[in-house]
Amino acid sequence: MKLILLFILVLIPLSIFSQNDKLKKSIIDDLQNHQNNIEYLDSVCHYIYENYSMSNHILIKELSPYIQTISMKNSSKKIIAWSHLYKGLYLNIEGSNIDAVYNLEEALAFAREINDVLLQAYIDNQLALTYYQQDNSKIAIDYLLKSIDIFEKRYQTDKIYYASLNFLGLIHLDYVPEKALEYTRKAMEIADNNGIQFNRTMAYLQIAKAYIKMKNYSNALTSLKLSAEHNKIKYSKFTNDLINLSYAQVYKETGDIDKALSIYEQLIKNEILASKDYLFLIYVNLGDINYRKHKYEDAVKYYKLALANKSNSSKKFKLENLYNGLTEGYAKLNKADSALKYFKMYVESSSSINNNENYEQSQGQLFSYELNKKELAIQKAIIEANNKEEKNKNYIIIGAVVIIVILLFYSIIYYRSYKKNYELSIRLKGEIEVNTKMLEELILAKVKIEESDNFKSSIIRNMTHEIRTPFNGLLGFINLIRKRVAEIEDDELSKYSELVEISSRRVYELISNLNDLALLESNDYNLNFSIIYLPDIINDVYFQYVDIAVSKGIALQLSNIDDLIFETDGAALSKALKNVVDNAIKFTSKGSVKIETVFTDDNLSICIIDTGIGIGKDNLANIGTPFKQVDMSISRSYEGMGIGLAITKEIINRLNGEMIVESKENEGTTVVFKLNKIKINTDILQD
Repeated sequence: MKLILLFILVLIPLSIFSQNDKLKKSIIDDLQNHQNNIEYLDSVCHYIYENYSMSNHILIKELSPYIQTISMKNSSKKIIAWSHLYKGLYLNIEGSNIDAVYNLEEALAFAREINDVLLQAYIDNQLALTYYQQDNSKIAIDYLLKSIDIFEKRYQTDKIYYASLNFLGLIHLDYVPEKALEYTRKAMEIADNNGIQFNRTMAYLQIAKAYIKMKNYSNALTSLKLSAEHNKIKYSKFTNDLINLSYAQVYKETGDIDKALSIYEQLIKNEILASKDYLFLIYVNLGDINYRKHKYEDAVKYYKLALANKSNSSKKFKLENLYNGLTEGYAKLNKADSALKYFKMYVESSSSINNNENYEQSQGQLFSYELNKKELAIQKAIIEANNKEEKNKNYIIIGAVVIIVILLFYSIIYYRSYKKNYELSIRLKGEIEVNTKMLEELILAKVKIEESDNFKSSIIRNMTHEIRTPFNGLLGFINLIRKRVAEIEDDELSKYSELVEISSRRVYELISNLNDLALLESNDYNLNFSIIYLPDIINDVYFQYVDIAVSKGIALQLSNIDDLIFETDGAALSKALKNVVDNAIKFTSKGSVKIETVFTDDNLSICIIDTGIGIGKDNLANIGTPFKQVDMSISRSYEGMGIGLAITKEIINRLNGEMIVESKENEGTTVVFKLNKIKINTDILQD
């Protein structure tokens, strides 16, 4: 409640305090002069609620007793309903939520009895706010939906309709951010269509928070920029700090922790977001950032400050994460007693999240075991360090052996099968040309070959599925081993574990490509067409490979990316683009790799241009043929089996396009995806 009052005090114009007395006197005179005119009193109550219930709580508190007095004199059910509504609103402002609910329920009963649906919508809206302040979002949403349903059918120009939609978006932020985005945008649309004035700064900030929850950080930054621009029109320092708080969250999530750290520290210096809720959030994030920067003492300091500023509205899961952060921080500082203390609090917080007795009984032994294991680990960390090191070495050796065996076994089987079928088809083709008398037998043989090829593809699909499933587990254990190796700080062992992980992921990628090739050959590769935003697809590929390019000393660049929304299979297009960018970086040792787009006459061309080793004219014809490479020797300089471009070519063909390759040896290569007659969605793009 303190947060709400502070927020209102900042946003209400300073002149309102001088205007309140005049406004209050005018309304009271109106109420007293027409206290027997039910219709007039009803219109005054409507006017007050629609125009001041959300913005001038001071006026509402002062008018509520007068409306109650008038309702007692004329005994009109309509005015009695208004009296209970205003009393509930007043009690809600005072923090008496239980009494507020009682009065609002009474008001709703009278409104239903006289069938005043607009008044019911107002009361439903106020009940939603009251239950939300009691942390009962489910009931709040139910009442809001009832209120919105009435507004949509009859009263779309009412200001409370916009407020209800916007409030519904706010409630969904923590649970279903996609819904939060939908309701907030709808609220803005309703307000614009009906000339309702609203706070665009806070609306765009709410949209930005939804995008942050959805991990769509580029759209979040765009919305934050719009929010900041609108805040300049009627500047508020409080709102400016709220915007910066969201900026810091985006920077933290996208890895720019230094910029996030700078904003959080400045917010503390400003002392504008001084409530415990905001300080709790800022200190938790400062603790997380310092932990990631290996500044464990600072991390513990900020976590403890967050703990000191926790309030009733601090969520359970936040406290659970906070206790875990303190546990890990103290463990890094080798303070076993403190680490154990907060670990016990972490376990208690975790177990209290689920109130189901069966869950507690079934998890009791697990928590006890984890607690004992944590105590033992802290007390015997030094003694067990050597044993852990030996075990980690064994895990790495076993993992490496398994990967090598799987790779060799799978490669031999696939190569033999493919080579046998390929040679057989060539021989049969020659026999057909030489001896036409064997036509029927050759046709039968051809059918058998196709059946064999389909059978081979089926075997490959099943094998890749069966291999990938345990391989995922293997990758998980390798990742776990790397974390354990990092804890014991053995550089040599860390290097070995990194090599094992890199090799494992190469094998996993090879298995996935073989599976895709088998699906394409057997026409089982299904496309899922949907509306996609072209810059999102290209940006995802860019951010995945930019660090790899930089590590090789080359530049990965984006140029003239068209702002298009159209229908295609986004995942398939992204895979094709990744295959080509991966090849371009692999075969480029200096210079750059550039991605650009050209859109003309409904035809989209996506170009990947590199300054690598290029391809000779004799080898260009083999591009897109499975298992064909420029250098086919065992001692070749570049890794790979030559199936990436074959998959890419087939995917682009199925997307109603073609792949064009132009290259000059020792100068570079240009690969163009030409997608024909794409369907641009201009409505979504304008939105």
